[in-house]
Amino acid sequence: MLRRTSLLAKHYRKSIPGYSTQSRSFFGIGDVLGAIGNPKETLSQITEAKNELEKVKNELVEMGEKVRLPPVRTFVRQPNYFSRKLEEDRVRAMLDSDATFTVFFGAASTGKTCLIRHVLTDNTKYIVLPIDLRISAFTDPATFYMSLSTHLEAFFNDVSESVDGFEELGHRLGLGFKHARIDVERRGVPPSSTDISRLMELFQNAFLNYWNYDPSLTEEERKKLDNQSTLPEPKQRVTCGSPNKLNRKIPVLYIDEAHRLPQLLDTEHSGTLKIILDGLTVLTKQERLLHTIFCTSDSMFMSTLVDYNVLTHTQVLHVTDPSKDSIRSYLKDHLLLQINQSHLHPHIIENFDNIYSILGGKYIHWKDYLLGDWLHDGLSLTQSKVATHAKISVESHLYPSSGLSTPPNTLALLHEIAKATDDNPLDIFDARRRFGQEVVDALLCNKILEVRWGNVISRSNFLENAHMNPKLDGSIFCDGMGD
Repeated sequence: MLRRTSLLAKHYRKSIPGYSTQSRSFFGIGDVLGAIGNPKETLSQITEAKNELEKVKNELVEMGEKVRLPPVRTFVRQPNYFSRKLEEDRVRAMLDSDATFTVFFGAASTGKTCLIRHVLTDNTKYIVLPIDLRISAFTDPATFYMSLSTHLEAFFNDVSESVDGFEELGHRLGLGFKHARIDVERRGVPPSSTDISRLMELFQNAFLNYWNYDPSLTEEERKKLDNQSTLPEPKQRVTCGSPNKLNRKIPVLYIDEAHRLPQLLDTEHSGTLKIILDGLTVLTKQERLLHTIFCTSDSMFMSTLVDYNVLTHTQVLHVTDPSKDSIRSYLKDHLLLQINQSHLHPHIIENFDNIYSILGGKYIHWKDYLLGDWLHDGLSLTQSKVATHAKISVESHLYPSSGLSTPPNTLALLHEIAKATDDNPLDIFDARRRFGQEVVDALLCNKILEVRWGNVISRSNFLENAHMNPKLDGSIFCDGMGD
């Protein structure tokens, strides 16, 4: 083919009047003479061309490597998850109702993340935009804009792949976030709060398209609907237990460790945080476009919700430790199966109450002690990692290394909390009045105490109040050894 093309080119040149082989030869000789006459410049041009070719070659290789790199989905079910049916049913009841802005509180290691992730990874019902602020990709409005727009682009690309009939629409909506980000980058100026507001508007528009799109319509019917002054209400927007007509999945925005938001977007960028919270309130409470779930282990995050006037628009739920019976079942049906010395099983079961009084109701504490501290290292309960960490936390708070004196009411408050029970808890507002706000808040900030804001899932009949905002009683409990 190349030879034929070359012959045709020669024939065409010969057909041109005045064309001669001598003129082409002289031109080639001139180039050769020029290269010989200025060898330094010729070598420089050759080197530059070689470097450019090498650069292009490397870029092609890198692109090929990126294509071969398999995508990894990190939002998956936790392995060896031990079922918590009551809490799972409560979360599903919340997700099957109208779209809500829900804040899950709970002390560290109570299993909040595993529980919510286990429910949300039901791929037949939910499509999730997960953001874990433990590994946040932003520290200011500029990086937040880039990170969130990238997440949203990936989310709608996921829609195009996982929701039947939405291949084209999901791809188009994803491109909208991509090109908005490119436009901001080309401007050469860091994204501002105005850009984040526009991003939230684009977010809203994308979900309106998601709910109002009907792949069964023809192109002409879609154009007719687009020309109307208002968008029609979707035939079945949410989210009841049965799949809707078009088998749309229920969209969920899930932000883990949400209390880090004010830390990442500090007081200098408080306006940005206000835009984000207000935008999510509109998307959930007003427009009912998606569920928003904040998950946090920091009781003080309640102050952020109050300061930004978000609390009145949220549903507050509290996840506590599993019940004592659940821990007993976890021990018999899970942990003891991993201890090969079967002659030790009766001894562990007989001493269950004593072990529970130290380890409390956290699955992870039982696993760490029985399969680690006790089985491998031969440590007693008082030498266990759980007891040691609790003692260090309390002692470090009472006798800080900075040399500052402990507020005088701290010990009195701890003694008062030790007397509290589930039936007669200590109210946080009463404790602040009696012992001082500084004393109470210092213990909360150091995670020695937790406040059980609102309805505790594992100790309530969720079927009776599944759609009600629970009472915010603000009960204080010790978050250390045992209960």
